[in-house]
Amino acid sequence: MARELAREGLDPRVGRGFVAFRAAPAEAPRLVRRLRTPSRLQLVLHEGRVTSLDHLASTLRGLDWAPYLPVRAEVSVEVSTRGSRLRHRGTVAKKAEHALRDVQRRLRSEGRAGPPGKPPPAQRVHLRLVDDELTVNLDASGEPLHKRGWRRVPGRAPLRENLAACLLELAGWEGDEALVDPFCGVGTIPIEATLRATGLSPHGSRTFACDAWPCAVADAPGRSRRALRAEVPIVGSDREGMAVARAEEHARAAGVEVDWRVLDVGDLEPPAPTGLVVANPPYGHRLGQSVGGVYATFGRVLRERFDGWRVLFLCPDPELARKVHRGAECLVTFPSGGLRVGAYALELGAPEAAPDDW
Repeated sequence: MARELAREGLDPRVGRGFVAFRAAPAEAPRLVRRLRTPSRLQLVLHEGRVTSLDHLASTLRGLDWAPYLPVRAEVSVEVSTRGSRLRHRGTVAKKAEHALRDVQRRLRSEGRAGPPGKPPPAQRVHLRLVDDELTVNLDASGEPLHKRGWRRVPGRAPLRENLAACLLELAGWEGDEALVDPFCGVGTIPIEATLRATGLSPHGSRTFACDAWPCAVADAPGRSRRALRAEVPIVGSDREGMAVARAEEHARAAGVEVDWRVLDVGDLEPPAPTGLVVANPPYGHRLGQSVGGVYATFGRVLRERFDGWRVLFLCPDPELARKVHRGAECLVTFPSGGLRVGAYALELGAPEAAPDDW
């Protein structure tokens, strides 16, 4: 996400489990539609110390909510707490919700009821209490951002859409070189790649919580009336015809065209002299399969036919990763579906198959 924010001209600060940056809250609708890698986008409204429920309520009532809180919106509060006197999350959430309803009543009495008609999207407030230090966040997105809206049938062991976008960022893929996903499943990686290459928002016509903020600048681009195709080859293949059929359905819903193929990995051929292979092969642990042969075949095909290509693939086991290529370098690990998964990179044809520029 930090690379993505830097491209937007913002100055990201990476912390444990988050990336922080400064931007005008009015820009939230534009940012939430452009950013591809976050799970959530939150506005930090307050940081300070609280030691009692009454102190919490008075703190919330004293914040300037007028630019952000639609008075007719339903408001929910989520609480996390560690090492604080306020340790009962349900009690804290109920107290906070009462205080925010008081805020909405006050804003309504001041004539800030907003336009009539359909109620605005629900607003989520996140309270984080660590050692009595309170952070108040307002969720700009509402539903998590990995829910793009185009995936109708999840399939087995699906890769989250924003994680697919993160893999493209990690590989440095800019949409100007060929891309192949030989284990495409329901199509997540090729669809995210095509959305990026064509400049389409990954979220389509979806609405967000921040669209209703009084301070927000409207930004709601519609989908193109015709499906868009990238200028470079983007190929998604899978041995299961049902998975490819679902991928085609998802691509239509996303408004993009991809070169889909029903193909075993052993029959894979490069569509261009160079490019990026990015893949999420079956893990075996989760699907109850023996997958060593799949990884070995994948590696053989890469070595024999994809000279000059870069490769990024996910794998939960270093031994399996070595079946693809002994020079594959683990760039990062992360939790996924109860497993610790590594992202492995290699450059085929390079002397040491471990690129320094990833």
